[in-house]
Amino acid sequence: MSYFSREDEQSRIHYLEIQLGLARQCNKIKEELGNCRCVGCRNNQESEVEGAVGNAIAAVPVKYIGTINTDFPEKRATPRQPVICSDLIAKLTLNNEVFTNPNHALEGLQEFSHIWILAKVSPPRLNGARTGVLATRSPHRPNPIGLSLVKINKIVGNNIYFSGVDMIDGTPVVDIKPYIPHYDNPVMINLLEPNCT
Repeated sequence: MSYFSREDEQSRIHYLEIQLGLARQCNKIKEELGNCRCVGCRNNQESEVEGAVGNAIAAVPVKYIGTINTDFPEKRATPRQPVICSDLIAKLTLNNEVFTNPNHALEGLQEFSHIWILAKVSPPRLNGARTGVLATRSPHRPNPIGLSLVKINKIVGNNIYFSGVDMIDGTPVVDIKPYIPHYDNPVMINLLEPNCT
C-alpha cells in the first residue's frame, strides 16, 4: 500500500528528473570551470623548462615575479641576515605582466605568518675565508639566488609588506613560498617523524 497517490508519485518523479538534470548541468559547469586558469597561471603551466640530459647544460627560463622595495639603495648598508633589522618594513610588488590577477596569486597567503623569498642576488666584492660555495649562503654561486625568511605584516592588492629585510631596493624576486613550520623547521620534522632515518 502506497502513502502517495499516483499523481503525487508522478509529481515526485518529475521533480527528481528536474533535479537530476540540474545536477548534470552543475557537474558539467564544474568540470569546465575546473579547467579554467588565469592567464598568468596558464602561461606558467605551459612554459617549457628544458632539462639537463647527460653532460648537456640546461637552459631554465626564469620569470621575475616581482620586485623588492626597501630603504637600502646599495649593498654597503644592507643587513647580511634578516634578523639584524627585523623591525624594518619592505614591500614586495608582484609583476602584473606575470600575474594578470595578482589577487588570485596571493589568495590564502594571508593565513601564513612568514614566507620564503627567493631572489636574484649579486655577489659582494668582499674577501673571506676559503669555504666551498655550497657550504655557504654566499651569492658567489653558479645560480646566484638568495633565500630569505621574512615575516608577513600585511597584504594589500598586489603588494606584500614584510619585515626582516636583507635585500637592496629593486631586487628581482624569483619566487615566494609560505613558511610551514611542520615542513620547514628541522626540529618539527624530527618530532613528527622520530622513526625515520
